[in-house]
Amino acid sequence: MSDASNAPAPPRLGLARGVLVALMFFFSGATALVYEVVWTRQLTTVFGATVYAVATVLTAFMGGLALGSWLIGKRADRLRRPLMVFGLLEIGIALGSLAFPFLLRATTPIVGAFYATGGEGTFFVFSLLRFVIAFALLMVPTTLMGATLPVMSRAVTYDLRAVGRGVGGLYALNTAGAVLGVFATGFFLLEHFGVWRSTLLAASADIAIGIGAILLGWSLRVPTGEELEQTVRAKLLPPLAQPVGISPRVARIVMGTYFFSGFVALCYQVAWTRSLLFGFETLKATTYSFAGMLTVFLLGLAIGSAIMQAVVDRIRDLLMAYGAIQLLLAISGALTPFLIRADMPLFFVELADDNSGALNYWGAIGNVMLRTALVIGLPTLLMGMAFPVVARIVVGSLGHLGRDVGGVYALNTCGAIAGAFLGGFVLIPTIGITPTIGVLASITFAIVLVVMGLHPAVPRGRRPVLAVAFVLVAGIFVFRVAGDPSRYPFHALTVGERLIAYDEGSLATVSVIEDSKGWRTIYVDAVGVAGTDPVLQTDQKSLAHVPMVLLGGRAESVLTVGFGSGGASYSYTLYPEVRNIHAIEITSTVPKAAPTLTDANHGIVYPRREIERLRAAGHPADAPIPGIGRSAPSARPLADYVHPVALDMLTFDPRYRLIIDDARSYLHFTDTVYDVIATDCTDLRYKSNANLYDLEYFELCRRRISDRGLVVVWVPLAGLSDEAFRIVVRTFRAVFPDMTVWYFANQPTHYCLFIGQKGGLRISYADVLAALENNAILDDLDEIGLREPAKIVSSFVTDQRGIDTYIGDGPLNTEDFPIIEFLSPRYGYDSRPIAENMGRLYDVQVPVWDLIVDPHHEAAHADRARIAAYQQANDILFQGHAEYRLFNFVEACRHYLAALAIAPEDESIQRLLEFDELRLLLDAELERGVHMADHQWLNAQWIAHQLGLVFLAQGRHSDAVTTVTPFLRRMPPPSAPQVTPTIRDIGRALNLLLADCYTAAGNNARAEEFRRAAEQWRAVE
Repeated sequence: MSDASNAPAPPRLGLARGVLVALMFFFSGATALVYEVVWTRQLTTVFGATVYAVATVLTAFMGGLALGSWLIGKRADRLRRPLMVFGLLEIGIALGSLAFPFLLRATTPIVGAFYATGGEGTFFVFSLLRFVIAFALLMVPTTLMGATLPVMSRAVTYDLRAVGRGVGGLYALNTAGAVLGVFATGFFLLEHFGVWRSTLLAASADIAIGIGAILLGWSLRVPTGEELEQTVRAKLLPPLAQPVGISPRVARIVMGTYFFSGFVALCYQVAWTRSLLFGFETLKATTYSFAGMLTVFLLGLAIGSAIMQAVVDRIRDLLMAYGAIQLLLAISGALTPFLIRADMPLFFVELADDNSGALNYWGAIGNVMLRTALVIGLPTLLMGMAFPVVARIVVGSLGHLGRDVGGVYALNTCGAIAGAFLGGFVLIPTIGITPTIGVLASITFAIVLVVMGLHPAVPRGRRPVLAVAFVLVAGIFVFRVAGDPSRYPFHALTVGERLIAYDEGSLATVSVIEDSKGWRTIYVDAVGVAGTDPVLQTDQKSLAHVPMVLLGGRAESVLTVGFGSGGASYSYTLYPEVRNIHAIEITSTVPKAAPTLTDANHGIVYPRREIERLRAAGHPADAPIPGIGRSAPSARPLADYVHPVALDMLTFDPRYRLIIDDARSYLHFTDTVYDVIATDCTDLRYKSNANLYDLEYFELCRRRISDRGLVVVWVPLAGLSDEAFRIVVRTFRAVFPDMTVWYFANQPTHYCLFIGQKGGLRISYADVLAALENNAILDDLDEIGLREPAKIVSSFVTDQRGIDTYIGDGPLNTEDFPIIEFLSPRYGYDSRPIAENMGRLYDVQVPVWDLIVDPHHEAAHADRARIAAYQQANDILFQGHAEYRLFNFVEACRHYLAALAIAPEDESIQRLLEFDELRLLLDAELERGVHMADHQWLNAQWIAHQLGLVFLAQGRHSDAVTTVTPFLRRMPPPSAPQVTPTIRDIGRALNLLLADCYTAAGNNARAEEFRRAAEQWRAVE
């Protein structure tokens, strides 16, 4: 009794100390997220950016938080100077974070030794090793992070009445700091300071926080939990009114539901991150969009917990409040897929600057964040509101405050780990994104059912009714959308498009879309990466044929980075001297779509189950697979498909091997040496593509090629400002001083090739001819108009002689300073950068003849003039392509005609003058029966007019008349009420075009008829 009466009164922080403590915990949350982003980048550059590596980072990070909150939480109640302990924790976090990159580098020999003894062939086991290493390295700093919340809860909470406000306020502050950390890292720190300096800044802030907390905590001695309990018993604090229906049993059950709440939260984050980008007009799958989405997610948590912490200690019926939060979360979460698909207008202007072509960057970011907030703002707000309520329910005494808070936080974090893993690895790949969200909503409804079942106001007899209601609601939200995810695709189709394949895989959502022209494109997270149209076919085929032709077809081992549509993989199989053909692809969902893109890959891989089905159905073994085979080399008999590659798929070529892994990781640890390494990538704006264009990646490629080997890199011309493009060139030049640049003018291509070699590139014309002796190779090249040796050689643009005068001095793109990743999304969402970047390279063009080592070879000597003419014409063709992309088709035609005058033997120019894309588009519109009520009608009329002008410029009067007449016949009478000024202009233009055609053909009477008709359209005005 005397102990209770002598119990000390609880201390007070005071306003000044309280503000300092709040600021320290706020910035502690900010630095934690800086570390998480930085650690993720460091781990993925060493272990690979596969889904397993990324999930490993997240699991290790959150596992450490859970372990720290649980271990330290049990001891926090005995602390007398918790602020000092918090300060020591922050300093420990800083030191552990500074040591992390050095420790990570030290593990490289261990991983390399495993890889050399079979890790390459056991991908799952290798991924498990990555997990163990990452978890061990991150355990110390993340465990210390997890300890900070229970320790700080002990430091600021002395009144059981204020548990919700104190703990909820800390959670809100820490989460708000996390918002700052994500935003600052994603939008500022990495771009301007790089990875290591960002770590130094965060560590410096943590050390400053730690020193400040130690100094502040030295003079602030707080009672232990037991002493605070004595204070309560001595009635130095007013008695606390017990919340309704909260017994120790109820508190334990509520704490258990918070595990599932954490599961739902992180699983939602995975699903939303995978689906929200489909609703963005620009930025899409960029670093900025992911940073923006995560910022909104954390901001919702912070605001929700801040709102609730202000009122939670005044809520008497906490069970009802918790149940209401979960009910609203279930409803709002289930509605998010429909909000993502909704056609929401833009709220900020995203137009590119007329002078520079740069995107309105902050307008685009604003649209990303606002659209994200409209979709997930309410659910994340409710998630944040739940923590203070659960903390207030669970914490039963001040004597166990640290233990209880640590337990709640640890349990929720463990649920989050399970949610992140199962969401990414199991639920989404198995049932799709929308059904996964339905499952999560059902789990949340189940939480509501449990909580309401515990509430004393709910009679036992009504609890079965609640269970039935739950089953019905679950049926609405799950079974209504379960099944085939393609029934509810996030990839929106435009007019004339058809969804061929759709797969929401573990790492990416892959769609195959067929347009009205019959061409197919494969999209990864709504970004087109490859396809069957002539431009994309040129893309993939050139990556194989150009290096192989330069090597005389005598490469023994080749590696293509990126499967795409499989076109490059197929083209390599045409060279008989190649012994090993490897293709590495990070997203297993991409090669699974190969059977829908056989026009590009000719069946290089095919599902085993489909092969077995054909055999069981009696399909002839010597006949090709139905649907494959436009030309002789692609007509592979069914009997050839006996060679397994990966993903339960077969190939017709025993030399071919498909590797599912990250390219950097593979090149880092493999000891295989290649004669060709060809990197095919999508635009550098998207995802982590830019890390295949940094200094370290190019160095990895150089180490893995033979002495005569070639490194070929697909480089986009779009999406890069002049500064960014120079950085890419400068970075490649730093590794391959004798680099060369190639551009293929056979189509309006949007990329160029960089080719690097350990020594300077020298071209043997005899080798080129030898490589092209194979008819199968010529047939494959003929599909893209590049079968002539002179045409391939003349695609050379420049080498170090011209490049050195172009790039100048400046920064490089490196792992530590990933400049391109942050510069590229801000620029070039129109066609201007293509013309500007390639135009500057043509300004420093040099003759390819200087690189030919056998100029006196009979064929080389005979083709010398042709090679020079083709190379000169390519510059003019490129200018025509620039006009083509701006829809100035007549100007494009004039450039093509000028190029043809220089190189009349170039068959690819004749193909360009056919304007096949426009003709196919018009044929599709005619077949579709386009009429004036269709919004595509005016577009089709305009294209018909442009194509007619193009044929008129070529003197092809009959083709012009044939093209225009069907569309002119669909025009309404000039006096029809639905005729608009635009329709009048088109009607008059079509008639005048036909008049010019007949005049040129010498039929003046017919020409006069169309001129009079044109005047009728003018008279209507």
